[in-house]
Amino acid sequence: MSTNTNHVVQWDEADLVELHRMVPDLDAVLTHNPIHQVYFRAGLLACREYMARFVEQGGDATTAGSIRANWWPDLGADPGAPRQLAFDELVSEREGGGFDSKDISPSVEALARAWAFLARSPARSA
Repeated sequence: MSTNTNHVVQWDEADLVELHRMVPDLDAVLTHNPIHQVYFRAGLLACREYMARFVEQGGDATTAGSIRANWWPDLGADPGAPRQLAFDELVSEREGGGFDSKDISPSVEALARAWAFLARSPARSA
C-alpha cells in the first residue's frame, strides 16, 4: 500500500491478494448480510427524513415532499417514513393461540431503527 501526493491510499497487487485471502467474497459479506442490509436502509431512511425536515424548517415544503418521495428502487418498495412497527406487521396470530413471525423486507425492518436514530437526534421533530 502506498500514498500519493494527495494522500489517497493506493492498493497494490499484494494488498488485493491479501484482502481476497482474508475475505474471499467481500461483496457477499457487505451486501448479503441481513444485518448490513437493514442498517444500510435504516441510515438511508433516517437521512432522507432528516434532510426533508431540514428543508421543511426553511419553509420549502415542496422540496421536503420531493425528498420524502425519492427512494432507491433497487432496494424494493419504498417503506415510507421512519416509524415504530405495529405488532401485526411483525407476526400473525395462529388459530388456537400463538404467533408466527412474518417475513418482512429489510426496508420495512429498517423503519423502526431509522425512527430510533431520528429520536436520538438533537434536532428531532416529528
